[in-house]
Amino acid sequence: MSGMHMKKLVKIANEHRAWLEKNGSRIYERDRAFLIEDLADGSAKAIKNIPQSLNTMGLYHGTLGVVQILDGDQSGWEHLSASIGYYGWGIDIRVKSYLKLRRLGEPTIGVANRAPLLACVASVSSAWTDRLVAPLRELQTDDEYLAMTKRDARQFELFVLEIFEKSRNGNDSLPAMADSPYRSLIEAWESDELQTRLLQLCDYHCDRIEQKTGNEFTPEFSYPPFDLLPCGYMLVQRVRERLHLETPVLQHPLVEMLTPPRYDIASQIDAALEAQLKRLYSVNFD
Repeated sequence: MSGMHMKKLVKIANEHRAWLEKNGSRIYERDRAFLIEDLADGSAKAIKNIPQSLNTMGLYHGTLGVVQILDGDQSGWEHLSASIGYYGWGIDIRVKSYLKLRRLGEPTIGVANRAPLLACVASVSSAWTDRLVAPLRELQTDDEYLAMTKRDARQFELFVLEIFEKSRNGNDSLPAMADSPYRSLIEAWESDELQTRLLQLCDYHCDRIEQKTGNEFTPEFSYPPFDLLPCGYMLVQRVRERLHLETPVLQHPLVEMLTPPRYDIASQIDAALEAQLKRLYSVNFD
């Protein structure tokens, strides 16, 4: 199984190289220009456009960072930090816009295939965890969102919420989760089965990168760099360290291929753009 997963991950990494060579910088510069224009505009229409530009910029930096790191260039981690920052701002604004419009009874911005990014960013970056957990939790009680998604497509979101609760007060709500490697891992949190469950978690991640035929939902780990980052394992490591618990070291292609120091990725974007995003956010969402 591990050999099959390694081949898959290498194939995906090579696809990232091809995308960068063919389209990467062109698409990035296009969306960066769109973002600057929309931030200057500040209208309701512009705010609906901003998350897509931020998402594209996150995708570019994530793809570039992954390729650089795999080529031995450690400066790629700086691009991953930028990726996390742009993705974080993008998905936060997207979901906050959706929830705000829902409360106002106005047409909403789409979140069904992007909400998993909330869980992905929260799982790999402590800089965003606290900020993104609240909207992630609110989505799980939103009737429109629940109608747009299937429960099995939301298992990673529920897992992130469960682990977050463990890190705070030890509570959980397992009945809300379907039978899955996520539920099995939480049930094995304090048992000798934890290492096996973590390996199964990584296997499951590898199976949820590429969209399968006939499935209209975007897999939760389809966006670079989350496709090649062991998101669930990183979150478990950070939370267990906070709780002064040891976590088994894994031998798995997903972990061995690309795992950041201390299982955490910083968030760092262009300072001028971040200042503008903070102003827009304070006016519209604080």
